[in-house]
This record gives sequence, C-alpha cells and structure tokens, in this order.
Amino acid sequence: MEAIILAELREDVRKRILIAAEKLFAERGYDSTSVQEITEMAGVNKAMIYYYFKSKLFLYRELLRVGLESVRAALDEAMKHVGVEQRLRAFLTAYFELLAARPQLAHLVYREILGYGPRCKTDLPNQLSLHIKRLEKIIDEGQRLGELRPLDSVLTAYSLFGMSNIFVTAHIVGARPLNIPATVEHTLQLLLHGASI
Repeated sequence: MEAIILAELREDVRKRILIAAEKLFAERGYDSTSVQEITEMAGVNKAMIYYYFKSKLFLYRELLRVGLESVRAALDEAMKHVGVEQRLRAFLTAYFELLAARPQLAHLVYREILGYGPRCKTDLPNQLSLHIKRLEKIIDEGQRLGELRPLDSVLTAYSLFGMSNIFVTAHIVGARPLNIPATVEHTLQLLLHGASI
C-alpha cells in the first residue's frame, strides 16, 4: 500500500512539473524560462526537476514527446472507426479537444516548428511526418474504397492538417472560441464535398 501511495506522489510531482513547464515555456519561450520559475510554479524543489528530467532541455523534450504522443493516440483511436469520414471525424474531434484543453502544447509545437525552441535535436519533424503518413493512410484507404476522389493523398493530408491547425491558431492566438463539433463538421464538409455548388 505504501509503495502505491509513493508511486502516486511521484507521478503527481512529475505531472506538476510538466504542467508548470508547459505553461511557462509556451508563455515565455525556452530561453526566458528558468528552472527556478518552473519549480516555484510547480511547488517543488529544484532537485525534483533534475531527478525526473536530468535538465531543463530534457524536460522540454519530454513535453514535446508527451504532446506528440497524445496526437498519435488520437490517430490510433481514429483508426478503430470504420470508413474514412468516421475516422477523420474521430481524429479531428480528438485533436481539437486535445489542443483546446492544452493550448500551451500548440504554442510549444509552433515555437519549435518556427525555430524559436532551444534549437535542440527533437524528434518533432519525424513525429509530424508520421502523423501526416497516418492521415495519408486513411485517405488512401478512402480512395481505394471509393469514398474519396483520387487526389494526391500527401497533399490532401497536409491540407487537412493545415485546415485543422488554422482553427487551432485562431483559438490560441486570436482567442476565437473553438466550437469543436461545428469546426469538425465544417472541416469534413469542405474536405469531402468542397465549397462549390
């Protein structure tokens, strides 16, 4: 019983550090955030960061890894659905829910993509490429089953990801409310049926 309580306390400390670091890195950037500020916000001592993450850089990388793992999990869940529309609906819903709940994660990813991160070697480009490939797979299957017109699946996957991310950007940068069901439906209608009459 004591081991379970100790494990839960450790996970709580680790989680508080991750939450504080995500918020501060997103607001201030990597270079402008100190380990001391993270520990103060998390309510832990500095040794805990080094115990769980070894360094500020490892903590930053872990935030990106965990965030991208959440996107991968959304794609995995989407693959359990039948049909391209249902798979895309499940992915878009989970993706928008994740980023609406954790807008700081989107800030971190955008900072890294634009080169404002710590310029460390992260797996971000490879992870994003894998996400695009999984969307391509959904699109390819939809084409094979006759649910989608034969378009370039790579460009279609990028288009879908781009459309999705512009809504996320409007939400986190422009403080535009994200009506997830309406945004998912609009994105799917535009992708699947176009805007022409």
